[in-house]
Amino acid sequence: WEGKGKTLSMTVKELNPIGATLEYNWTADLKGFGRASGIDVAIVFTASKTADFFGAGPTTGRGVFFTKEGNMVGVRSSGYGKPTLDQGRSVEIWSFVAGTNSLDWLNKTAAVVVIEGDDQWREFSITINEMDYTQTRK
Repeated sequence: WEGKGKTLSMTVKELNPIGATLEYNWTADLKGFGRASGIDVAIVFTASKTADFFGAGPTTGRGVFFTKEGNMVGVRSSGYGKPTLDQGRSVEIWSFVAGTNSLDWLNKTAAVVVIEGDDQWREFSITINEMDYTQTRK
């Protein structure tokens, strides 16, 4: 998938001498490619980030999207983000939970996700690349 997103809200959950724990709520419109071709969705996401005072730190999150057939897919994420020179970048691994046979392939798929945007994460681009870890490579 590829698309554009925007942060809807940010909450400071904790503040200490090292940095802050932040919670973001964001949404993105995604267009599917490859096996996800035709699965164009809007995803809603909540992410938590523990950041030092330079903005760098680990992220975790969870989200959902609905297909046009009305099937819900859950998403879990873990990664690392860092804003630099007016640009933020996060690299994450996503896994999926789909409860329908037509999307069962997602349950066996992990994805490498790159999110790039402004240093405040107000608007960003998102690229999701599939890694099918059930296939053996020689």
